[in-house]
Amino acid sequence: MSGIEAAAVWLWMLGPQLAFLLSISILLWFYRANLPVQTVDSITSVSVWLRLLVVGPYAVGLAMRAKYNGFRLQAYGRGFQ
Repeated sequence: MSGIEAAAVWLWMLGPQLAFLLSISILLWFYRANLPVQTVDSITSVSVWLRLLVVGPYAVGLAMRAKYNGFRLQAYGRGFQ
């Protein structure tokens, strides 16, 4: 795997997570003065769980579906019967 292909996989996996973090940060920046501290803390903790349980798997799915020239990114596992 070349460095360019590794960077492409990295971008597919990190791009959606960075976009999600940036949007949450901008949202909190605009509304932080109007919200109670507990609400801001709960939004922050919920955003961590959303990133782990929703955005992360979505990004991995994007990386798996993308076309790469030099290699094939696929999941390997043992099938259970």
